[in-house]
Amino acid sequence: MEQVFTQNSFDKRFFSMSADCLYYKDGSNYRFIARFKYSAQKKRRPSFTKFLTKNFSTEEYFDAIDSGVAPYEILDRKGWGSYHQTASAAYAGTYHIADKSNFVGAKSV
Repeated sequence: MEQVFTQNSFDKRFFSMSADCLYYKDGSNYRFIARFKYSAQKKRRPSFTKFLTKNFSTEEYFDAIDSGVAPYEILDRKGWGSYHQTASAAYAGTYHIADKSNFVGAKSV
């Protein structure tokens, strides 16, 4: 199934990593997406990118970044569980892959 791109949707081809930062080529400029400083965060980059491309438009995400909201907080608002939330829930035995309702900021389905 081929993904249909609109002018405002993210395209995986335009993501690039430089050191520990993820950037997105927006026209002729590279825009900052997120920083993956620690190894646990670096392991989450693919899921971060996948969730970002499926749930956000470029305008929506970059408007939030420009207003000073942290990248992980932006994704958490739409139900993406951070590494620490997922690890804590797994340790407590309350994490189920199909159910993210136990996370703060998760949308009910």
